[in-house]
Amino acid sequence: MLAPELMSLNDSDLLSLYNYIEENKGDLRILDDNYYNNIKSKAIPKMVVRKGDNLNVEVLSNFSADEERSDINGFIRLYTYRYHKLSEILKQRTELQNAIPIKQATEVNNDNVAVLGMISSVNESKNGNLIVSLEDPSGVIRCIISSRNSQLFQKAQLLVVDEVIGVVGNKKGIFILVENLFFPDIPNSLPIKKVQDDVSVAYLSDIHVGSKDFMGENFQRAIDFLKSRNDIGYIFVTGDLVDGVGIYPSQEQELEIKDIYKQFQVFSEFIKQLPDDKQIIIAPGNHDGMRLAEPQPPLFKEFLPDLYNMKNITMVSNPAYVNIHKTPDFDGFTHLMYHGYSFDHYCLDVQALRTAGGYGRIDKVVEFLLKKRHLVPVHGSTLIKPAEKDRLIIDKIPDVVTTGHVHNLRIGNYKHINLIGCACFQRATGDSFQERLGHLPTPGLVPVMSLKNREVNVFKF
Repeated sequence: MLAPELMSLNDSDLLSLYNYIEENKGDLRILDDNYYNNIKSKAIPKMVVRKGDNLNVEVLSNFSADEERSDINGFIRLYTYRYHKLSEILKQRTELQNAIPIKQATEVNNDNVAVLGMISSVNESKNGNLIVSLEDPSGVIRCIISSRNSQLFQKAQLLVVDEVIGVVGNKKGIFILVENLFFPDIPNSLPIKKVQDDVSVAYLSDIHVGSKDFMGENFQRAIDFLKSRNDIGYIFVTGDLVDGVGIYPSQEQELEIKDIYKQFQVFSEFIKQLPDDKQIIIAPGNHDGMRLAEPQPPLFKEFLPDLYNMKNITMVSNPAYVNIHKTPDFDGFTHLMYHGYSFDHYCLDVQALRTAGGYGRIDKVVEFLLKKRHLVPVHGSTLIKPAEKDRLIIDKIPDVVTTGHVHNLRIGNYKHINLIGCACFQRATGDSFQERLGHLPTPGLVPVMSLKNREVNVFKF
C-alpha cells in the first residue's frame, strides 16, 4: 500500500521505488515517507540512460515512389518477383530442396513429388476435401488435401489465394495427393535479443488528431509521461496521426478540425514537446492524406515541416524496416512497421482468423502474415501499386512487428518476435465508423517494451 504522502512523487521516482520493492521483497505492508527517505539516497536505482551514446536509428528499407512501374505488365513483374523470392525462402527447407517445376510434376505418376507454387484457387469437393490449384511459370496443377488427415486439414484452413506455398505428396493421375504443406514462415531458431542498457521503446498509433472524438487531454498525459521517463529512448508512431478529410462517407460531421494541414499542425505541437534525446520514428496510415495504395511513401514534408527539421525524428514509408540501438558489438533490434490497412480483409474473410477473435486478436493476424512472409498475400485485400520489387514481402526477419489500424491493443509473441498491435487516442462512441466495421477500440493505452528483458508493460492514460 502506498501512503497518501507519496502520491505526489513523479512517475520516474514511483517506478524506481516499485523496481526496488520488486527486488527486495519482504514483510513490508505500507510505504510511507519514513521508508522512502531511508532508502532514497542509497538504494533506489536511478533509471538513467546516456542519450546519444547508444541511441541510433537506421532505416533498412524505405519505399520510394521512384521505384514504381505503372505499365500494363507491372503486376506480372510484381507477382513473378513474389513467386521467386518466396520460393527461395521455401527451398531452405529440407523437404523442398528437391522441388521440381509444376510442368515436370504433371508428367509423372505414382511417384512422390515436391512442388512450389502460387495458389490460384481453393475449393471444397463434395466429399469435404480441399482442392488447391497451384501455378508456377511452367504450368498449373491441382492438389487434394484430405479431410481425413485432421492435422493437415486444419493447417490448410489458413490457405489463401495468391500466396506461395510448398507441397509434398504423391502424384496420382492429374492430382497431387498432399501429404504435407509448407508456408515460407519464420525459422524456429531465432535468438532472443537483449541488451544491458536500461532503454525502453514506446509504441503509438492511430492518434486521429482532428476528430471530434480525439482524446486530446489523454494524449497530452501520454506525452507528459513520455517526457518524464528517462529510460524511454525510442518512440514509434505507426500511422493515422490525424483523422484526415474525406476518408469515409459523412466524415466531415465527425471532424473538429476540417483542414488536414491544421490537423498535422496540432499533431506537431504535441510531438515537439518531447525532448530531442528521444528518437522518434513516424510512418503514415490510411487517414494521413497519402495515397491508399501500398506501399505508401513517407509523409509529405509540407504536412509536417517542423518535424522534418528535427534531427531526432525519422520519417519512413509504410511499411518500413527500422533498426535501433545498434552498436559495434550488437546488431540492434529490427522493427517492421506496418499500419495494417489490409487487416480488415483477413479479420473478415479468413474463417480461421474470425474464429480466433478477428479484430480482437490482431496478434493472430500478424502471426498469420508472418507465416506467409507477406503483409498482403491476397490480391485485393488492399490497394497495391506495382513496382520492380514486391516491397510487401517480409524478406527480413524482424525482432519486433508494430502495427495499428484496428484501434485494439494486443501484445503477442511469435517465435521470439514481439507483436505489438497499438491502441488509439480516438474515443469509442458506440456508433463510429470504426465500430460499424467491427473494430473493438481500447483507447488511451500505450505499450512500452524494455530492450533489457523484452517485456512489455501497458500504461493507461
